[in-house]
Amino acid sequence: MCVRVTVLVLLLCGIFNRFHAPADASTSSSFRSHDVLLSCVFEVKPKPLNMSLLTVQWLHDARPLVEFRNNSLVSHDPRALLSVEQLRKENASLVLTNPTLSDSGNYTCVLQYGKTTELIHIVLTVQEERIQIYAVPHPREKYDDSSNTEIHQRSNSIDDDIDAIPSPKVLTTGLSTQHTPKAKSYLSMEISKEVSVQMGSNVSLNCTFNIRPSMSLNDLTVHWSKDGVTRTFMNKTYIYPPGYNMPEEKLFQGLTDLKLKNVSRNDTGVYTCFIKYRTMKASTNITLTIKAKSYLSMERSKTVSVQLGSNVSLNCTFNIQPPMSSLNDLTVHWSKDGVTRTFMNKTYIYPPGYNMPEEKLHQGLTDLKLKNVSRNDTGVYTCFIKYRTMENSTEITLTIEAYKELKIGMVLSVLSISGSLVFLFYFCFAG
Repeated sequence: MCVRVTVLVLLLCGIFNRFHAPADASTSSSFRSHDVLLSCVFEVKPKPLNMSLLTVQWLHDARPLVEFRNNSLVSHDPRALLSVEQLRKENASLVLTNPTLSDSGNYTCVLQYGKTTELIHIVLTVQEERIQIYAVPHPREKYDDSSNTEIHQRSNSIDDDIDAIPSPKVLTTGLSTQHTPKAKSYLSMEISKEVSVQMGSNVSLNCTFNIRPSMSLNDLTVHWSKDGVTRTFMNKTYIYPPGYNMPEEKLFQGLTDLKLKNVSRNDTGVYTCFIKYRTMKASTNITLTIKAKSYLSMERSKTVSVQLGSNVSLNCTFNIQPPMSSLNDLTVHWSKDGVTRTFMNKTYIYPPGYNMPEEKLHQGLTDLKLKNVSRNDTGVYTCFIKYRTMENSTEITLTIEAYKELKIGMVLSVLSISGSLVFLFYFCFAG
């Protein structure tokens, strides 16, 4: 998938009825009933557009105005209007209602589709008598500015206003530079995001920024903090912590990162990447969550001895972390000397009708029941557990003890004592 910006009118359109100076020109009074349209049109190939992959954010001097993410529209400024219906038409244009003098500045339309990100920069100047809107030329392209600012009659709805944008057309090149508006300086950054990693792993939090028209590292400040506490800092005179390395090549590419090793739950939090270039400032947040390290453990192998002819239950305990959310990913396999005795997963149970109580399985317990054991049941039983990609096993050695039989023998001895017969009985016990 790719996102290709196909058109950006250089002198964009303010949509309003008639502009007039406020009664008190010294104050930033709002231009009532006047709306400004900032154009941001894109094209996705191949079709159709998958809205679940699309993220759009409008920024004013790096301050978020409105964003569309995960099929939901979130507004940070009630005067900034973005139409979901128009997004389906590959139109991310913004309507800014009732503009005031304080609305002047740099506006950025951040388009993200899958893993592809495009930025469109627009400079808005609100004056007492008029509004001027300039598109900042993309570094790889030039824009045709030969047309004058167009004024459209305001319709009744945002969708009607946005539909008034001219149809997309292919950009022309080779234009005379004397007609191209001078690009103003701006600093933009990527949208705030969330990162989730497993406990104990290493992670690099990446932060990208864009400075135009050019950059000197002598005027650059990069500051990483977590929950308001400085983690790293760099400018032309100071680096913290001492010896921390921020490669100049990456900084010139608009990239800085914060590396964390062997993360623990204490590393969970909001990390802020703050960039300052001369008088321009911008920041973005990265929310880091730590997932418990996945593992499957089992009890040690053991030996069980029972008497011949008795009933026995061979118990096998296991521990899965994070805890199982469903038994659909669990496999339990009992075997003796390599021959299957019982088997269970989400699609198959052997022998048919064999019962493994779900409650016990959620508690990490499975057993193999044997009745009226004989010497043939002696051997090594293996309890094998698999959960998703993790697997483990333990062995239980079963020995059979014979009954202790009591044998009684009687010996009769006859003695002659003083002419009398004496009978002596000897009882012999043999085990």
